[in-house]
Amino acid sequence: MAYRENSKENILMGQVNQLFSSNYSAGLANIGLAIIFYLLVVDNTVVGYASLWLVVLVVITVARMAVTFYSQGKIDKSNPGRFLKLYFISVLLLGTAWGFVQILQYHLANPDIRNFAFLVYLGLAAASISTLSAWLPALFAFVIPQLILLLGVMILEGGIANYYSGLAVLVYSILMLILGKKFNRNLIDSLNLKSVNMMLIDNLNGEIEQRSQTQQQLEMHQAELEKVVEERTQELVLINRNLQRESDERQQAEESLRYAEQYDQLTGLPNRALLLDRIKHAVSTSAREQWMVAVLFLGIDRFKKINDSLGHAVGDNLLQQVANRLKLLLREGDTVARNGGDEFVVVLERIERANVAELVARKVITTLDDTFTIVGHDLHIGGSIGIAISPFDGDEPQQLLESADTAMHRAKQMGGNSFEFYAEGMSQEIRERLDMENRLRFAVDLGELFMVYQPQVNSITGKTVGFEALIRWDNPELGFIGPDKFIPLLEESGMIYSVGEWIIKDVARFIHSGESGECRISINLSARQCGQAGLGDFIQGVVEEYEIDPTKLEFELTESMLLDDFERARELINQLQKMGCTIALDDFGTGYTSMSYLTQLNIDVIKIDRSFVTGINNDDNLRKIVYAIIGMSQSLEIENVIEGVENR
Repeated sequence: MAYRENSKENILMGQVNQLFSSNYSAGLANIGLAIIFYLLVVDNTVVGYASLWLVVLVVITVARMAVTFYSQGKIDKSNPGRFLKLYFISVLLLGTAWGFVQILQYHLANPDIRNFAFLVYLGLAAASISTLSAWLPALFAFVIPQLILLLGVMILEGGIANYYSGLAVLVYSILMLILGKKFNRNLIDSLNLKSVNMMLIDNLNGEIEQRSQTQQQLEMHQAELEKVVEERTQELVLINRNLQRESDERQQAEESLRYAEQYDQLTGLPNRALLLDRIKHAVSTSAREQWMVAVLFLGIDRFKKINDSLGHAVGDNLLQQVANRLKLLLREGDTVARNGGDEFVVVLERIERANVAELVARKVITTLDDTFTIVGHDLHIGGSIGIAISPFDGDEPQQLLESADTAMHRAKQMGGNSFEFYAEGMSQEIRERLDMENRLRFAVDLGELFMVYQPQVNSITGKTVGFEALIRWDNPELGFIGPDKFIPLLEESGMIYSVGEWIIKDVARFIHSGESGECRISINLSARQCGQAGLGDFIQGVVEEYEIDPTKLEFELTESMLLDDFERARELINQLQKMGCTIALDDFGTGYTSMSYLTQLNIDVIKIDRSFVTGINNDDNLRKIVYAIIGMSQSLEIENVIEGVENR
């Protein structure tokens, strides 16, 4: 809008300047032409009117020239209208004055003067195009009054010649006006173009000036920018180094995280998550090529005892050595992984026969039989292995693992250090054992476990001289459960520690109650209990807590405990005997106890196993063995308790 308004104002000012630029020459031409006409009519009758006309025309012309002179330097975009009005009036009066020439020549009836007047009109009409067409109102104001008076005179004179002449004048006048309008349009277009060009030039000059200033500012800031860039570059270099270091650290952390997600941190073997993926891939590949896949589930025998007695550091070292030995046994492409705890899993891919898994299982057991030397300890372990074969025992990784795990538990039940192939029916037996184990965990708190005391009778006097404390379990749903079923569960699950402590406390309460009189109470200790660190200190604390006589406590140890860890057994025996407790060797003769152990340990009682007593009346060899044990005991001043004589 602002551009259009400025353009209109510039065009109008151009028109005004065009009009006023030729006023002086046009005015002088008008006065000269008027004088010539006056001289032509001075000798005629209309000289008086002609003189008045000349004076009026000169006055109008001079006034018009005065307006032009007055307007110089005063016309601007804010006030062109006032000057145009004055100009319009002067032109209208001048055109009217020239129109009266036709009236004067009409009264003279002189053909020469008439022709001259006619030529004056034609010349003025043509000349006005160049001087007045810049502003059409001025052109029309000058031409039309003359045209009207000329046509009026021709009509008054009458005659066909005048009529045709009037028509020709009219056509000529119209053509002149059209030509003037076209000239006006060209002028306006020229002025508009000029205005646009001027505005473009101004804009260009302004832009050039602005660019010049911008260039100066850019040059001024360039030095500052270069300084800032240099400083920033140094900062970015430092930041880039830090980012690179952080990126490297993040990458290492991500790699460590990915490694931790898939590999066991202790042994470096694949963990359970990666193991399942390996089994899935092996089963898929073997199924396409019609091979079998074997999953061997390995549980380390006696690991918990070593871990509890020698510490976790030794246990961890043992697991690492087991992992290293297993890796050396396998083919490239097979997998050995740690399932957790003391459990490992071997995956054999692309095997033709199941006996390949059997051969590998035997190799694993053999390599685990070799001694492990850790921190000065020579350790002997074994391995129980369960084997599941795909596709016969399943084709899902979890299913194969569960089947192999079930078979591994069966191998442990069979004595350990052996392997078992999975067979249907094992899972049900394992589930029943797990159910029993879960119930057993809450048996103490629910009051389902209780103690019974089997009397020990002097065979000579017939008096009761002691009792053997025996644990029993009565579950509301399962009923009475024999110790041969739940005590192995206590051993395997590790609950033997807490239940063993409960037994010792319950016996102490029984002694403290006085119901046992002066009799001695015998408590069975398992091999795992004897390997428990701090067992002697615990018994000492119970004795002090219940304020009982420690001589009324007797602890039975098995031959297997002496064989497993003789030094620890001797330390425990010495500590208990210093307290005043009695030590009994249980099930004597059923194991492989070296006779030298009897001379190195202070055994107070030897219990002769019932297997020697049953059938003693019918077997002389059994009778001789029992007499030999009794004779040896008497010579060593060791008491004897003979089992299996509940009925005579």
